[in-house]
Amino acid sequence: NGIQLIPPEGGTRATDIKSGDIVRFIYPERGWDIHVKMTQSSKPVPLSAVRDASGVGGLLELTVDQLKLSNPSAEIVKAEVTERPPYKVGIIEARYDAGINRVFTQEAIIRFDDQTYYVLQLTSATGDAAEASARQAFEMVLGTVKLTDREQVRKDQMQRSYRTEEFLTLLDEKQ
Repeated sequence: NGIQLIPPEGGTRATDIKSGDIVRFIYPERGWDIHVKMTQSSKPVPLSAVRDASGVGGLLELTVDQLKLSNPSAEIVKAEVTERPPYKVGIIEARYDAGINRVFTQEAIIRFDDQTYYVLQLTSATGDAAEASARQAFEMVLGTVKLTDREQVRKDQMQRSYRTEEFLTLLDEKQ
């Protein structure tokens, strides 16, 4: 899938993931929900850019706009690009209403190439202690992120498929 990371201990890998998610981890005791997804665009999009005359910026700005549009109660705490060697990462922190609860969310937008980005999101409860704990966990997970060359993954899959076909052909010949 092109991304590797180490989630915090104590979570459960969810089997009911949303469309577009690669993986999801749930932490009921801590009130955390971690999603990882890949987003692709038909044309190159910068991670961040100064908005042009029509108001269009980069993916960071677009994501903030979508968050505000889908959650009118959204309060953007942070929206910036930071260095996380070897990656430049767009970081968004926000609080918004989700049903009857107010939640705190953190998103990291990690560039694979100009058309492919991975998004790591951790949602938690609000409040100083809950947000501090969630920030610490998010930073820990973000520090473990490694993007892998998907072309190599595709080649490995093709080789496995070829070897399986070869094996099945040999079995058929022996029968």
